[in-house]
Amino acid sequence: MIRGKETWIIGLISAVFLLVLSISVFAEGDTIDGAPYLREGAGAKFMAMGGASTAVVDDATATVWNVAGLSKVDCTSVASMYTAKDQLDRRYNFLALAQGMKGIGTFGLAWINAGVVDIAGYDANGASTGMFNSSDNAFLLSYGTFFDPVRLGGGVKILTQKNPS
Repeated sequence: MIRGKETWIIGLISAVFLLVLSISVFAEGDTIDGAPYLREGAGAKFMAMGGASTAVVDDATATVWNVAGLSKVDCTSVASMYTAKDQLDRRYNFLALAQGMKGIGTFGLAWINAGVVDIAGYDANGASTGMFNSSDNAFLLSYGTFFDPVRLGGGVKILTQKNPS
């Protein structure tokens, strides 16, 4: 962990950068409710808490809940979740890895997969168009660090979607 004046300068620059980035993303006004599967959450512990995990997350699931929580991970943390044929043939899968690096911070990498399988399709006239599948993926690259007394984090999400043809 870095100590001294440099700590506050780096922390302040990081906070301003994240604030400007957040404002520019939401400056558009109208929001689109895309990728709703990203709100599902991850990890049995925090899902059992009803998602009340933002302040206490301290493992690889921080890549989903609160990337600043990655700063609490000081070793290797792995998290996974698998569902098959949930309600309405939905799938939701999650895999994450977080690695703490002394003096640098913690890096996290996660993959979320959601979709439906074997859904009967019909056209406007009610005629069968066959079965279809839909798959959404999110790849998350995250970083969290601790500048006493502030924890900071940031991340990038890459979303892909494969719809029926």
